[in-house]
Amino acid sequence: MRMLKTLLLTLSAALLCVLVAAPANADLTNQKTIVTFYQPVRIPGQVLQPGSYVFELPDNPDAPNLVQIWDEGENHLVASLLTVADFQSKPSSMGVFNLDVRPGDSIKSLMSWFYGGKEFGQQFVYPEHPATESALQGSRIR
Repeated sequence: MRMLKTLLLTLSAALLCVLVAAPANADLTNQKTIVTFYQPVRIPGQVLQPGSYVFELPDNPDAPNLVQIWDEGENHLVASLLTVADFQSKPSSMGVFNLDVRPGDSIKSLMSWFYGGKEFGQQFVYPEHPATESALQGSRIR
């Protein structure tokens, strides 16, 4: 019972640290989404400090799983990350950012992003994460 309470508390905290604003002038091709993080959030290669960021998929048919993260004013490209496809069976009408569950004050990692209403989204790749390692091993050509 205590473990369930801890899990629910941690998940609630993760949800509270992310507020997704409805995309202004939404463009389905680039899936532009504005998000505000109230705590630091780890992405592959760096940590995003609290603040607002713009997530989008650039119009590049050669890199359909490329995610660009811009500062709030879209003046500075913060990160350009390759992702893998992810799936959710019940899409939300709003954008969804999934964070990993970590104890205490540990910085949470951004695991996936789903644009509002979409079943398929972007899963962020962390080289040191066990799931990534097994996925990479499973995809090797033998």
